[in-house]
Amino acid sequence: MRDKMVGRFSRVAAGKLNSVALMWLARLIPIVAFVLYALWLIGPYLHSTVARNATVTAWSHLASAPIFGTVEYVDIIVNARVPADGIIGSVTNHLASRAQLEEAQLQVRAAQDRFSSAQQYLRSVLHLVEERNLLREQYAELQISRLETSGRNWQQALTGRQRQLALLVQQRERTEQLQRRQLAAEQLLDEQNMAIAELEAVIAGLQRNLDDLQLRLEGAGRGQFLASDGAVPEWLDVTDFSLDLELQRARQQAGEAQIIVEEASGIETAAADDYARRRQAEVRVRPNSTFWRELISSGTNVSAGQTVAEWIDCDDLLVDVPVSDAAVSLIRPGQQAEVILEGEKQMRLASVLLTRGAGGTLGREDIAALAKSRNDEDVAQVLLSLPSQQGEFAECPVGLAAHVYFPHVGIIDIVRARLRL
Repeated sequence: MRDKMVGRFSRVAAGKLNSVALMWLARLIPIVAFVLYALWLIGPYLHSTVARNATVTAWSHLASAPIFGTVEYVDIIVNARVPADGIIGSVTNHLASRAQLEEAQLQVRAAQDRFSSAQQYLRSVLHLVEERNLLREQYAELQISRLETSGRNWQQALTGRQRQLALLVQQRERTEQLQRRQLAAEQLLDEQNMAIAELEAVIAGLQRNLDDLQLRLEGAGRGQFLASDGAVPEWLDVTDFSLDLELQRARQQAGEAQIIVEEASGIETAAADDYARRRQAEVRVRPNSTFWRELISSGTNVSAGQTVAEWIDCDDLLVDVPVSDAAVSLIRPGQQAEVILEGEKQMRLASVLLTRGAGGTLGREDIAALAKSRNDEDVAQVLLSLPSQQGEFAECPVGLAAHVYFPHVGIIDIVRARLRL
């Protein structure tokens, strides 16, 4: 009997315990579900806040080959500063044609030969002109000498005639005195007057000739020579312009040949510059930037415009922050964020540059380094601008992990955003 009562009591107690357990289980299930749902809501936020899954990055820039050819890089290592000239390599086209340059060089040589011939012919014509002018100068000196000699002779003759005239005049005066005394015949006086008249005529002629000779001497001093009859001397031959015309033509030919040489030289210079551009060209990036990586190995043939290297500006740093879609909706460009870089303790202030939803995040073709969880398709993106001074970092910090905290975004804000409250 006692055993039956104990068994009945045990069954009743077990039933009550089951009822209590079921009641507590019914109460705990919603709580656990809510906690799990809350963790699912704020998990990405907690992960992005606690874990250092953000990454320091920078805008990615590509350097392309300017021409077809073989690329060769300068002595520069990855993650090193680019030299001040901005040259990171060169492209050499070993198949560049020299046909245009060689043709231009042939034209220059032909033009130079033509110019040399024209110069030689001009020199020969100038030599003939010089000989002609020298001969004219010699004839001119001889003519002037003859005129001066004739002038002296005529002056002497004139002086002698004038003396003779003076004697005749004195003789006539004595004859006149004798005639007044009737000691001389009248016929003698007439003869003396006739002789004086004839001598005066001769003197007048000599004076005219001497005056004419003086005029010719003055003209000869100016290079104007005349014969005694007023004609141009044959040795002067001023009407013969054939040699002067030939000299003018030779000078014109030499000038035209020189112009052709200058034009051909200009074409050769342009062809040489064009060949140099097609033969070899430098791959340039921004000076003092950072050489990030080689996209094409040195010694590889590339086509014009093909990207060969990637470079970044480590003075313009960014931070790639993965966040949830709920959190990204609460973040606006211009807002501040607190950033701590891997290996540092001090907090840096950054500003939000842009935000992207999970369906439109920036990838490796846009920035140099991506956040660790960027491969997750359900993660949105916040890109921060991290101010820095030039030379602040010993090495470019792109790729370092970072802890990012958004002061204006809290857990409650994210839950409300997720629940659309």
